[in-house]
Amino acid sequence: WQRAQVIVLPLLPLTSLRAGVCMGLTHPQRLHRAAAALRAHPAWQRHHAHDHVILFNHWDAWTALGARGSFTHKTLMNVTLGWYETNAAAWGSANHRHVGKCQVVMPYVENAVC
Repeated sequence: WQRAQVIVLPLLPLTSLRAGVCMGLTHPQRLHRAAAALRAHPAWQRHHAHDHVILFNHWDAWTALGARGSFTHKTLMNVTLGWYETNAAAWGSANHRHVGKCQVVMPYVENAVC
C-alpha cells in the first residue's frame, strides 16, 4: 500500500444494509468498525482517503453510510465513489453526493441482491 496511488475499498454498503443483523452486528455497527479500521490504517492517515475508492453498490448514501457529521461520514467524506450508474443518470436522483468528493463509473459492482 505504501506505493499505491489508488486504494480500492470493497465496502459494499447496500449488501451490509440489507443483511440486517449478521453475526451479532447491525449495519451501523459494521460501518463504524470499518470506518475505525480505515482511520487507523496508515494509508488513510497519509491523505485522509483522498486516494481511496469505495465500491459503492447503492444510490442512497444517507441510508447506506449514515447522516452528515457522523463518524462514518467524516471518515468517508474524501473518498471517490465507484459505482454502477453514470454521472448523468445519477445527478438528478441520487443523494450520494454528501459523501465522497467525486464518483467514477465502475464496470461491475457487486449485485446488491446477492
